[in-house]
Amino acid sequence: MSVAVSTTALSDHIGVEVRGVDSGSFADPALAQTLHGLLGRHHLLLFRRRDLPVADQISIMGQFGEVVDEGGNGLLHVFVSNAREDGVLTLGKRLVFHSDNVFTPEPLNVVSLYGLRVVDDTAPTRFANTVRACSLLTESMAHDLAGARALNLSGFAGGWYRYRDAEVEPHHPRAVHPVITHDTWSGDAALMVSEQQTDRIVDWAPDASEDTLQALFALLYQPDNLYEHHWREGDLVIWDNLALQHGRPELLREGERTLRRVSAVRSNSTDQYAWTTVSQAAEASERK
Repeated sequence: MSVAVSTTALSDHIGVEVRGVDSGSFADPALAQTLHGLLGRHHLLLFRRRDLPVADQISIMGQFGEVVDEGGNGLLHVFVSNAREDGVLTLGKRLVFHSDNVFTPEPLNVVSLYGLRVVDDTAPTRFANTVRACSLLTESMAHDLAGARALNLSGFAGGWYRYRDAEVEPHHPRAVHPVITHDTWSGDAALMVSEQQTDRIVDWAPDASEDTLQALFALLYQPDNLYEHHWREGDLVIWDNLALQHGRPELLREGERTLRRVSAVRSNSTDQYAWTTVSQAAEASERK
């Protein structure tokens, strides 16, 4: 049995703000069912909550799957920050669109960010709808991509450019996934290629692969397929990592932007790796 909540659309194709839910009610199985349904339909949920303790964010995300120890330190959260020494993506460069950990065999399913400290309206987070983009494929393109697989990888260098297989360190992770997959909650067809992590369509001629990828990127990143979230302190944003890709523009202002991140998977979280330290090392090498 689901629970009635109040929602307001954030854009035409992505996201709703959810109102009338207090922190203590997230443990209610009926509310969890309602939120699962909302996530399946809208792919992104926004809650505006001041002073959300990290334990509550972890508990909330536990309703969507098994929480991942992304930092490898047992804390079950990391910081995306331009101010904290223990943060990731500290350089402030542009972050190109991607879904998290598609370079692993089992990508993350649900990701959350909480606006812990946001000063001077620093850079928004941008989201692209992979489900809607997939629905816009022509019949012939959908036919050509049936069964096609793509190589995805990470260079861990701040995410501001496209990673290519010939340039990325051999020890960095790589994974092959279908070009057309399904999102986490609704089971709808979704595109699983991104401008950050996808190198090529496997076993296709290089020119055909690149031309097709560029056509898919054009569908994914057209303006009416995007939602731009401008952060306020106290914002909790939860999204389906397979239904949406995310990125951000360059941080042009000096104000602090510290977001606390907790992620979950619907498979075994031990299948995920703690890549935070590798990412930080790659970023540090770029400062030299």
